[in-house]
Amino acid sequence: MGPYQWLYFFIGGAILSCGIFAYFLINDSKLIRQISLKGTNLVLDWLVLMIAFGFVGLAVFSYIDIQNQIHLFS
Repeated sequence: MGPYQWLYFFIGGAILSCGIFAYFLINDSKLIRQISLKGTNLVLDWLVLMIAFGFVGLAVFSYIDIQNQIHLFS
């Protein structure tokens, strides 16, 4: 395992979260139009997008931290 193991995990989590967000947003939007529900049912969908942004932020932070450690020890 290399030093970028966590970086791959965070990027994979971000991609997976974005895919889940898109899938559920499309399905919930169709249901809202068909059943005439309120738009507040989309709150959990947007929460999944925020989780994806969190994963991207963690990936960037991890990359910068790894680069600083490599610079420190070389």
